Parts: sequence; C-alpha cells; structure tokens
Amino acid sequence: MRAQSRASTIIVALALAALACNTLIPPRPPVEWNPAADSLVVEASSTGGMLPDFNYVPAARLWGDGRLVWSEYDSHGGRSIQTRTLTPDEIKALIVRIENEGFFGWNDQYSPGVVYDAPITCLRVSLTTTAKSVCEMVSGAPAGFGRLFTELGSGAGQPGTEFAPERGYLTVTRLQSGPSDEATDWAAETLALSLADAQGGLWIEGPALARAWEAVNADSVFTLLREEDAIYQVQLLVPDVTLLQPPAP
Repeated sequence: MRAQSRASTIIVALALAALACNTLIPPRPPVEWNPAADSLVVEASSTGGMLPDFNYVPAARLWGDGRLVWSEYDSHGGRSIQTRTLTPDEIKALIVRIENEGFFGWNDQYSPGVVYDAPITCLRVSLTTTAKSVCEMVSGAPAGFGRLFTELGSGAGQPGTEFAPERGYLTVTRLQSGPSDEATDWAAETLALSLADAQGGLWIEGPALARAWEAVNADSVFTLLREEDAIYQVQLLVPDVTLLQPPAP
C-alpha cells in the first residue's frame, strides 16, 4: 500500500510539473501550415447561448492561401463583413504572435463552473504538425485570449474591403404572423425571385443575393423579408463565410 501511495504521489507530481511547464514555457510548434485555399488555419468564433446561429459569421477566419474574412458590428447591431489577403510573411507573423501569447500551452476549456445559456468563445489554430482549440465560457481564460480574439476580429491589424458574396443558399420560412414593420421589402418582379420558391432552399446570385445579403447584415439574428402581405424569416448561407455551410450545389 505504501508503494502504491508513493507511486501515485510521483504521478501527480509529474503531471503538475508538466502543467507548470506548459504554462511557463508553452509549446511552440513549427510555424508551418497547409497553404491550400480550403485549409482553415485560424478561426475565432462565439456561438451558442440564447441567440440562434443560423446566419452567424465567425469573428474571423484565415485560410491557408492568406484569405482572411472577419465580421464587424455597429452600435445598432448591423454587421459588416470584411476581407483582405495576408502574405505568407504576415501569416507567419500572426502565428508567431499567437504562440507568443502562450496559446499552445493553454487549457482546452475555461469557465467559472457550470454555466447555462451562455455563448462559448473559441480560438482554433491548425498547423501542419498540430491543431488546438481553446474555448472560454463566460470567464477564466488568460488575458491573451481576449487580446487575440480582438486582434483577429479587427483584421489582424489592417483594414479590409467590404465582402460581397458571389453565390448564397437562401432558405425562408413563412410566418403566420410577424412584426411587418421590421421586415425588409422584397420586390419579386424586380429581383426575379419569389420568396415562396425559396421555402425549400435554393442557390441565388446577382441582385436577389445582394438584396438578401443586405437584409441579413442589417439584422443577422432575426432577418425578416416582406413580399406583398407575406412575412418570411431568412437564412442565408455563404460558402466559407457563414458558420453553417450550405449544401453542395
């Protein structure tokens, strides 16, 4: 029994030492990533809680070819989606910045305990040799977590240009009743699309997509469109931009 107790003590001591080492001297994996355009290298997102996520665009997403897309919000809840392209040197500098904050030595999850109906905020990094995610619910993450999330959500320190999708997958649900004064008008003849035809979901582009995208960005949580006397709730999915991905064309 004494030998078993001694072995247990040694195991616990080694585990604590490893944890302390990760915290004080966090791992620094090689700064290498998959450069493919469809390889998601960095993502910052905040999902869940009381609000639906079906039109949600993550705070930031960076792909291997340097394409960065991020979302910004104004004081009225309006959303602007920005984009720019990072050079390989800029991607490397960003990953080094993440490493310098100690990201790869942080815990996978932080929270003050059992929490209900609160969003979960996550940072994810995928490199050639490793992938790691760190998530915070309410509080508890290191201060660097918030700094990185803010930096990514502002274009990694550089301005971008307004993102305009080329295609989107529109699905609408007709409401039996709804706040018509909060709905955006939909001119079916002008836009060459009746919302009734989108109740099962369909791909759109051109003026119809531009109008739907404008409406979703004005209120991404509960987007409403009005066609004549009918009110529809809207979901618009854009490949690689919205959190939820559309079905294959």
